[in-house]
Amino acid sequence: MKPEGVSQGGRAYRIAICDDKKFEVSEIKLFLSSRGFFVQVFDNARLLVDHVKRLPGDFDLLILDIVMPVLDGFAAFHELRDTGRFPRTMFVSVENTPAVIRYLLEAGAADYVVRPFTKEALVERMKKVLSRG
Repeated sequence: MKPEGVSQGGRAYRIAICDDKKFEVSEIKLFLSSRGFFVQVFDNARLLVDHVKRLPGDFDLLILDIVMPVLDGFAAFHELRDTGRFPRTMFVSVENTPAVIRYLLEAGAADYVVRPFTKEALVERMKKVLSRG
């Protein structure tokens, strides 16, 4: 049986996590890596946006927090969308205002997960997004 983080073609899904909560992110990275995902972490969205602009096809999925220093996830999402370099993007945040969630989903976000969540639930949501192709 192949690991959850490996595509049908046998390649590890490439995931970028952009979040400034270092301890939580390190736990999620370890968990995802143990399931076969390749995970790269960015602690601010400016670094992520610059990376995606340089290497547009590098990631299969972006996981963004909304509130971060330097450039927040909301602004990063719009900047990437406006450049046309727009990988599938999933938000994770404590922000649970229905209007914000609806706006981001209508603007093209692939999913929105409200904190707190379990690592297992995050993987299930990621698999659904990744399976949409």
